[in-house]
Amino acid sequence: MRNGRILDRYSYRSDEWSHIGINKITDEKVILNGDTIKRTLILQTNLNKAIMSNKLALCKAYENVNSIKDYLDYIKNDILHLHNPNERIVQARRVDFAEDIEYSSGEEVNAVIKMLKCYNLSGRCNWKTKQYFDTSQYDVNQSYQINFYNKSQERNDRGELEEAELTEKIFRAEVQCNFPKLKTLRKSYGENNNTFLFYCSHQFEVVEKCINTNFSTGNFYSLEKAKEKINANFSKLKSNHMIKCIEYINQKRIEDRRKVVENILHSKNSNIKPSTFKGYKRDLEKIGVSVFTLPIRLCKELGKDELINPYQKLQSKKDNNC
Repeated sequence: MRNGRILDRYSYRSDEWSHIGINKITDEKVILNGDTIKRTLILQTNLNKAIMSNKLALCKAYENVNSIKDYLDYIKNDILHLHNPNERIVQARRVDFAEDIEYSSGEEVNAVIKMLKCYNLSGRCNWKTKQYFDTSQYDVNQSYQINFYNKSQERNDRGELEEAELTEKIFRAEVQCNFPKLKTLRKSYGENNNTFLFYCSHQFEVVEKCINTNFSTGNFYSLEKAKEKINANFSKLKSNHMIKCIEYINQKRIEDRRKVVENILHSKNSNIKPSTFKGYKRDLEKIGVSVFTLPIRLCKELGKDELINPYQKLQSKKDNNC
């Protein structure tokens, strides 16, 4: 919440900034106690694009712009003509964190989305789900939004056909954080730094945690393939109990599976205790197997009985970038 009375507020939009991650800039002046005037710049940014611009586009597009810091200075000095050192702090009101994860085919990307749609993989029941497209899953609450989608489909819907072809195998994970979530995020890092540069340095970790929460870590297998792996790694007694658990979930109709998992995790199911389910889930992830199995029709669409978890894909991307 802002302190003081707003004196002036101007918003600027320009296509000139879009390729470097700026969608809108708001220049706000607030009168504090007495005659003190506080001036704030609010940048509505695409953080992922800004970071990529830092690596690729900025140094080519603008002379002497070679880093995120130069990028901010360029906006403040050359676009908004702010030269007073006291006016050069840019703070965040909302930040969109994003990572692109590459799969072997567009079919695999769509299969990942379908897994989210037929299971409540995180067990959340206090979120609203907005179904805009078959190839996306958009969950919201008051402080932040999570958007998983087929990047190619998004480009195709915009009429960007060439870009759609280039991103055919891309699974996009976005975490759109409003101000309350940003405050929580800073607290978790022991920081009181609400600047653009701080969030740039933590983008990967934020998306990584979100994917872990929503997908866990185990890969997805057909029911039969999962049974094989369970029998090969656990005692006969424990294997039998684990298999009964995943069979119970898998036997449900596709549209009922999200609800049955919620019921288990929130003690509304007498067949499986929450602690039992979580224990099986944890043990299976140690051998790289998700407690959630691929539906038969999804196996047929893929032409195989396994699908790599996006969390594992993200770890490979992290290792390759080291």
